[in-house]
Amino acid sequence: MGKIIITTIAFKEKPLAEEIREYLYLRGLCNIEYQVFDNMPGILIINSSISSIELARVILNSPLSRYFSRLVPILYETKFSKPEELANTILKEFREFLSRCSDFVVRCKLRNIDASDSEYERIIGEIIRNEVKLKVSCEAPSCIVIIECIEKWCGIYVGNFEYIRVKKKFR
Repeated sequence: MGKIIITTIAFKEKPLAEEIREYLYLRGLCNIEYQVFDNMPGILIINSSISSIELARVILNSPLSRYFSRLVPILYETKFSKPEELANTILKEFREFLSRCSDFVVRCKLRNIDASDSEYERIIGEIIRNEVKLKVSCEAPSCIVIIECIEKWCGIYVGNFEYIRVKKKFR
C-alpha cells in the first residue's frame, strides 16, 4: 500500500482528494482513502493500493498537478522522535541508497510539533553526512531526505527529485 502527502490550497484538500480518486478510478489504477486535518487546512494524506512512487508519478503527470504545491511519496513510516533517532532510522532503512548519492539535502516539515524544522534538518544532515561521508548541497543536490511529521506520525522519503514536488533551491 502506498502513501503520499500533498500540500494544497487551504480548505481545498477534500475536493482535490475526490478529483484524484475519480482520475485514478477512470484509468483503472486504484482506489484511494484519504485523510484531512481540521487543524491543518491544506494538508492531505492519500493511501492507495499501488506503491507510493507509482501513485506520485501518476498524480505528478496528471492535469491535477496544478492544484498542489507540494507532493511527497512516503517510503517509510515511524513515530516522531529525537532527531538522532530519526537519523538512525533513515540510515538503517536507506543507507544503501544514500551511499549512491554524490550529495544530499535534508528537509523537515514538523506540523503540530514543538520543534524546529531547521534544527532537525541540521542535526539529521550532520549525522548522515558523517556516517555516509556525503556532501551537503543546498544548490543542486542529487538526493533529498524529506521528513514529513504530523503530531506523532512521521513519513520519510529518501530519493531523487523525479517523484516529488518541492522547492528546488534550498537556501
